[in-house]
Amino acid sequence: MPSTYGMKIYIYPMRTHSHFSLGISLRKLFFAFAMLAAFGGQASHLLGGDITWQCKGNGKFIFRLTLYRDCAGIGMDTTAKMLQAPISPSILCSFIRKDVVLTSCDTLPCNYSNPIPGIVERYIFESGEVAITSSFPAGGFTVSFTECCRAAGIINLDNSPSQNFYISSTMYPYTPPASTNPSWPYPCYDNSPQFINPLPTLLCVNKGNIITNAALDPDGDSLWFELSSSKLHSTVPSAYAPGYSFSAPLPDTSENPQNIFSYTNNPGAAYSFSLTQGTFSLSQTIYSYRNGQLISKVMREGTIAITSCIDTAQCSGKIPGPTKITAQWSQPSDSLLPFIPLVPDSSYVRFVRYAPATIGDTVRFSLNGFDADSLPNCTPETISLSAFGLFLDTSGICQAGVNCASIISNNPNNGFTNQLNNTVSFEWPITTCSPGLDGWQTFYFDFSTNTCPYPSLTRAEVKVRVQTNLLSTLPDFDQATSFITPPGDVNLTWSRYEDTASFISYLIWHRYKNGAPYIILPVYDVLDTSYMFSMLPGGKHTFWVRATDQCNQKIDSLQQFDTTLSRVDFISTLNDTENALPSLAVYPNPMDDFVQISSPALKGEVHVFVFDVTGTAVIRQTFYDVRNSIVLGTATLPKGFYLLQIKQGSRTSTVKMVK
Repeated sequence: MPSTYGMKIYIYPMRTHSHFSLGISLRKLFFAFAMLAAFGGQASHLLGGDITWQCKGNGKFIFRLTLYRDCAGIGMDTTAKMLQAPISPSILCSFIRKDVVLTSCDTLPCNYSNPIPGIVERYIFESGEVAITSSFPAGGFTVSFTECCRAAGIINLDNSPSQNFYISSTMYPYTPPASTNPSWPYPCYDNSPQFINPLPTLLCVNKGNIITNAALDPDGDSLWFELSSSKLHSTVPSAYAPGYSFSAPLPDTSENPQNIFSYTNNPGAAYSFSLTQGTFSLSQTIYSYRNGQLISKVMREGTIAITSCIDTAQCSGKIPGPTKITAQWSQPSDSLLPFIPLVPDSSYVRFVRYAPATIGDTVRFSLNGFDADSLPNCTPETISLSAFGLFLDTSGICQAGVNCASIISNNPNNGFTNQLNNTVSFEWPITTCSPGLDGWQTFYFDFSTNTCPYPSLTRAEVKVRVQTNLLSTLPDFDQATSFITPPGDVNLTWSRYEDTASFISYLIWHRYKNGAPYIILPVYDVLDTSYMFSMLPGGKHTFWVRATDQCNQKIDSLQQFDTTLSRVDFISTLNDTENALPSLAVYPNPMDDFVQISSPALKGEVHVFVFDVTGTAVIRQTFYDVRNSIVLGTATLPKGFYLLQIKQGSRTSTVKMVK
């Protein structure tokens, strides 16, 4: 699969329910493209791009600029490109190579005088090694690129050929768990997200399409995706055409009541069902978090053409549907949510292994992709598989370097391409502690077919929870006091962290009054289990204690009290094991617009509460006639930390959540 992404194909007439043969449609498109190629011969015809970076072993950065343009006018100038950055001199990126990105079944070259949909040029520029020897400002270290101009005919942008093209990426200061000061950027400590696959460049009208970000973070940082505005300059957003915006970049019900557009922030997937044809810009920002801190963000922009894909020569006379994916776990006792369709037509599905895996375990499962659709010659479609993840890459490169998973073909030809069915087995031995291992690990499996003119794609996302240290006693507050009259003294005590070999530090987070920043106080001796705060002023104080180890294990407790009221509001994220709900699974975390809660003990009447960091119950909801599982809506909650409490009869469980 090509390693590039979004782009634009020139404008198509606005129409709905257009049914014509592929041959006729291409002749019309050739004519339209030839006409449009006549204008803007001096323009760059830019369709999208991104700026990424690698942290090399010698502590220096290498920056990569990737640009996409349509096959119209004249080719792009391949002289070195300058990235603007707050250092002197700015970062110069030399031309590395250009190639042609193909998203249709035709293997045609880029023809500047007669551009064809689905054929786009990719240009790659790279810097030499760059040492950044000054600290990052609090607002981040931003690297940007700007050039004129965008390609013509982008429907959702106002007068796109006159709009400037701007992309940027930002690195932020990061404070490690065992430190009170941000790390110095030289030697470097962060890699940007890397994009494995391109965004689609051609979608079919009257068909459900998924638009995915095949993004991995080599450091195992958590990724969050958001739709964002394309930009003319750093502070000037692009002007969108009436009916469109950065949050509604593709056709929706405002164009046609049958149109559908939706976006899921995690894993950064959009779904489009459109009866409206045309060319549309799509811009996203990918955020990377490490230990709860924003460490980087990358703008990623592409352009997508929506056109008729119906071929009257189809054997079945209909548009092929998505490949159907099923999963089988090798351990039936796993707490497993087997299927969550993220889009209406199930072209993006999710499988989750809730039972935590730890050092010494091997995670095994199999996936099967089934597709009975036929090609125009009435032979079965061919299903191809590609898979990737931090601990897996079918190209033979395991980004993590250790704890590498493998996939094995179960097909008769022992390959990853097969007709009708494509079955593979996954095996992941977890042998040692490594950076980024602890927490949720995500693996992606793309089943694509050779459907023409646009291959069908179904993605399976498999999430596995890894807990590297299963501690018998977790750090927790067991005593806290406050005094009526300020100044007050507060003595916090907690039980000792048992895994002394991997221990890094206790971190005490203290905040005075809501909205104020936290002050972080490290405690490096594992035997220290208390901390005294003296002469605190009256008002509400919030404390948060975290224990960290070499696998980034984090155990949190939250203590709140108000010295003026002489009361202690104690909220623990840890459950009373005797009265906790057994085999409790709460997903997703971080939250999206919903949370699914399941346990074999969830029966009948269930009470659910969500508390914010001030201890206020922001959600109170009672469910009746429950049978093992409930879904709680969380779309109205702002981003932040929460405690989710589930009560059923005499059982109560509390889980820390993030949004």
